[in-house]
Amino acid sequence: MNPKLPYVLLVGAAVIIFILSCMLLSRGRGSPSCESQPSTVEEKTGSVSQSLVFADLTPEEMAQVVRYLQGNLGVPLVDASRAKPSDNCIASVDLQVPAKAEVLRFLDGGGARPAREALAVLYFGNQPDPNVTEYVVGPLPVPAYHRDVTVRKYGGKVLYHRRPTLGSEYKQVGAFLEMVAFAAAPSFLQEVLEYDSTNVAFQATAPHGFQSGDRKSWFILFQNVSGFFLHPVGLEVLVDHSSLDISRWAVSRVFYNGQYYRDMVQLESAYVQGRISVEKVRKAPRDGDFSSMKPRAPSAALFPLQYEPQGPRYSVRNNLVHFQAWSFAFGMSVSTGLRLFDIRHKGERVAYEISVQEALSVYGSNCPGGMSTRYMDGSFGLGRYTSPLVRGVDCPYSATYVDTHALSETLRPSTRKASLCIFEQNLGSPLRRHYSNLQSLYYGGLVNSALVVRSIATVGNYDYVWDFIFYQNGAIEGKVQATGYPSSSFLHGDGLRYGNRLWEHTLGMIRTHAINYKVDLDVGGLKNSLVAHDMAFEMTRAPWSPEQQIERPRLTKKVLDTEDQAAFRLQSKMPRYIYFAANSKNKWGHQRGYRIQITSFAGDHIPEASSMERAISWARYQLAVTRRKEEEPTSTSIYNQNDPWTPTVAFANFINNETITNEDLVAWITTGFLHIPHSEDIPNTVTDGQSLVFADLTPEEMAQVVRYLQGNLGVPLVDASRAKPSDNCIASVDLQVPAKAEVLRFLDGGGARPAREALAVLYFGNQPDPNVTEYVVGPLPAPAYHRDVTVRKYGGKVPYHRRPVTGKEYVDINALIQRELKKAPRFLAACCESDGTDLAVLTTAPRGFKSGDRTTWFVLFHNVAGTGYYLSPVGLEVLVEHGDLHISRWQLRKVFYNGRYFASTEDLEREFLARTLEVVRLKKPQADAVLGSMRPRHLPDSLGPLQFEPQGPRYNVRDNHITYQGWSITFGMNPNSGPRLFDIRYRGERIVYELSLQEALALYGSNCPGGMSTRYLDGSFGIGRFAYELVQGLDCPYMATYVDRHYLAESDTPKTNQKSLCIFEHDSALPLRRHFSDSQSFYYGGLRKNTLVIRTISTLINYDYIWDFMFHGSGAVEVRVHATGYISTSFLHGQGTDYGNRVGPHTLGTMHLHHMHYKVDLDVDGRSGHLCSWLQFTAALPGVR
Repeated sequence: MNPKLPYVLLVGAAVIIFILSCMLLSRGRGSPSCESQPSTVEEKTGSVSQSLVFADLTPEEMAQVVRYLQGNLGVPLVDASRAKPSDNCIASVDLQVPAKAEVLRFLDGGGARPAREALAVLYFGNQPDPNVTEYVVGPLPVPAYHRDVTVRKYGGKVLYHRRPTLGSEYKQVGAFLEMVAFAAAPSFLQEVLEYDSTNVAFQATAPHGFQSGDRKSWFILFQNVSGFFLHPVGLEVLVDHSSLDISRWAVSRVFYNGQYYRDMVQLESAYVQGRISVEKVRKAPRDGDFSSMKPRAPSAALFPLQYEPQGPRYSVRNNLVHFQAWSFAFGMSVSTGLRLFDIRHKGERVAYEISVQEALSVYGSNCPGGMSTRYMDGSFGLGRYTSPLVRGVDCPYSATYVDTHALSETLRPSTRKASLCIFEQNLGSPLRRHYSNLQSLYYGGLVNSALVVRSIATVGNYDYVWDFIFYQNGAIEGKVQATGYPSSSFLHGDGLRYGNRLWEHTLGMIRTHAINYKVDLDVGGLKNSLVAHDMAFEMTRAPWSPEQQIERPRLTKKVLDTEDQAAFRLQSKMPRYIYFAANSKNKWGHQRGYRIQITSFAGDHIPEASSMERAISWARYQLAVTRRKEEEPTSTSIYNQNDPWTPTVAFANFINNETITNEDLVAWITTGFLHIPHSEDIPNTVTDGQSLVFADLTPEEMAQVVRYLQGNLGVPLVDASRAKPSDNCIASVDLQVPAKAEVLRFLDGGGARPAREALAVLYFGNQPDPNVTEYVVGPLPAPAYHRDVTVRKYGGKVPYHRRPVTGKEYVDINALIQRELKKAPRFLAACCESDGTDLAVLTTAPRGFKSGDRTTWFVLFHNVAGTGYYLSPVGLEVLVEHGDLHISRWQLRKVFYNGRYFASTEDLEREFLARTLEVVRLKKPQADAVLGSMRPRHLPDSLGPLQFEPQGPRYNVRDNHITYQGWSITFGMNPNSGPRLFDIRYRGERIVYELSLQEALALYGSNCPGGMSTRYLDGSFGIGRFAYELVQGLDCPYMATYVDRHYLAESDTPKTNQKSLCIFEHDSALPLRRHFSDSQSFYYGGLRKNTLVIRTISTLINYDYIWDFMFHGSGAVEVRVHATGYISTSFLHGQGTDYGNRVGPHTLGTMHLHHMHYKVDLDVDGRSGHLCSWLQFTAALPGVR
């Protein structure tokens, strides 16, 4: 009998993550098999023989330990599967991981192999002082000794009432209820529940009481059908099973439909006398009806699959995995589940251990079972309940599947077939990429794939999907996703204060979840320090314009010296960059390190005033870093569940203000979320023709608008591609989206189709009052009217200085800069081996300090064809005033070089010739050796995984309309703000009217003027306009549908960006929902998780934004932005590292913030539920720009 009351997650909260990313770490075929293979592996990356020091016990070793204990303890041992509380038994046998120092002497120092030992947990109920004892037994495979380690580990004996409850004890409680307790209420049970001894299922709660020594458990009754967790009948019974004599067990309380009774006798009496409010629950069929995991409808076609054209690119030998530059050993703890050891990247150990510690859930309900539940799943056994994995649902068909073994609650080892899987996953997006048509035309990119190690633990109703993910760039991700059945109570009274109604009598209970990990990083060696980096704004006077002030982001750095400083409470602000720093430095002088990045929605675990809080005190902290100690191996104990009031291990004791500078450190990471079940969690929880009214303008329509404006405005219009500021020109033409009310009358009310119109933005420079004007032009395709909407939209005219800078204006500015550079020929030759013509110029923005300014800093770089010049600043920046409408009046106002300001290039040249200028002489970089080359350093040995569609795509694209698995979506592209979606429907019902990107902001810090004054608003450059062609197989899968996009901007001729939007179904290599049951009945149900992705990638100077809109089979919509491209840099001088990190000989990767802003116009259940949400996603990315 599985002892747990069920529980589960929302799609939006089902993923909780920590990521370890390397920072500044650089220094100057056949099917995979888990059977032993030749160990011709480089010593540096960890050999098969070495990895066995961490290997789980084999079934033979477990059996040897059992035989040894039976023959050497001198007491009778009963098989735990049938043991009574008054018996002695072996509860579990697991690997005793050797002390770290011994292991490292063996792995690194040529020392002896540590003795292989087992840890045996025994319950001694048949002795005068019942207790739990832990023995280390060894050496294996032929044990010859055992030693009691209980007192050394826990500071004293483990009292018997703290023991985790055995399955046999739950069976004995079930027998007690059936044979003794229920016999006292025959009329109630028969007439209300139609009880026949087979049609009810019991679930227990935990902990078992209110104080140390208690062992009283609420048992909740459900209809015994498939997915019984959703079928409470309203009856709960509190059983006192603290006595070792089963005959002395008793019922302490009974609860039914909101009322409490002394025992079953009182309940029966009240029922017979008619004093009970009876809620008779409709009898469910054996398949559970609404809780059945059977698919509601067959799939119309096979979902996308991944395959490996040249076989797997990883190897699995015993417990050792190799993948590209990675190697690591894996294992499975009976209590805590999946764990990894000796993790190395490029042959160097970066982590000694990464392991799950605990999974906590705290419930709310107005029923006693729910309100008293605080599950600590490690005590039930995250490893013990690891379930078999189903090919093609839980993991890809092509994955490598590994059997795991356990000895728990029995004398015989058990094998879980295919309970761990390893596979390489094509992530469907580029790891890095850049498209350039500035200075030179080129593209570079790498496919993003990662190795995944996965197990799924089914604990009661809950299925935890545990992943450890290894990326090509040196990052490690720990992720848990959760599915299974929701946890429920019987709905009565004010139950809706504690959750949501899921069915007629079913309350989905509110609960919080917290997951704790141990991360023992060894970065560049055993001794590390904890360093925190963040940013703060400093007010400073602009060096080139002292009368003006500027808010400049500055890098803040702090070494966290003590454990108290490194303990970050859940609700406290944590520095955005926290990393384990090595004693060694990279070639640019920065400490090598690994960053800890946490994605979590954890709330308060339980009030600290609670008497049981110390047992789960690890959940106080989102991150706590402590000295590693052999006597502090875990953050909790399996004994804390049944005696949380006197915890065997209290994590709070680990934090005692010891110094953590240059020590062996451990990070304890807590992630979590709040789950409020909803009807979409039924049957179980998931891991997550009219469209043309929104269609983008066609090239023909754009051309018609241009011709109309040329013929009807009465002023000369110059083509914007050659227009001067003093000319009139058409800046852009785009779709004018009709008013929402008009659209809905057409879509839903049978009204007339709204007029199709365009929005034209014009620059009027050739008139007395220069300004920017916006016209609506229509109807299309044959325009007959235009109306000025500028004042209505903005409340007044748009002054001319606000106009975005055109490409032609940049060309004219560059010509001015080139003329000025010719005035410093000797300086340029000396500093840069250049005459100025081969230097690239990068603009900054905004352009000044006050309204009306149009003065811009331009940063100069070495320009090497086919590479990212952004990484090669030469130290020279120029300030150009270009606000006058007459180009001849533009001026170069200031020059900056290597920390100094000059009035002009002539002044710069004079200082150079007078030898009063400190010049940094830079060699002109060569294409093959340049820092910014996108050429692969080496070609892959074989192709990585690819995705294919066995029966073709399961989605349909017609014009601008997509249908997919219940979804209907209309898409478009605004040249300024980028991708936008309209009329999003699920199963025929509109849920979103508009979902669109609004803006992308990047804000920089530097001690160079260009960097310190930059605040890019990318919409003004054109997020949609700069969405270029996508590369098949890299930017999107080969089999994606690619769509051309058209725009008219800074030209009278429409342009086409071919294949600039892609649509594809992505195989997530995850179950959408699943549940494995060997409790009450044996079954498995699961659905594959696939997602429709709409993607475009905008290249804005050095930056490539990957914009994804994702539509899940569960009805969830996800918006995601990835960022790649080249980092943003300044010339390194003076105190430059206060504003970023050194990434090249004279290159500073400047720190900056990114903010992405979205509009989400939700129409849930019609406009009566209308809600317009403005969602902002913020990311801080180091030195990118």
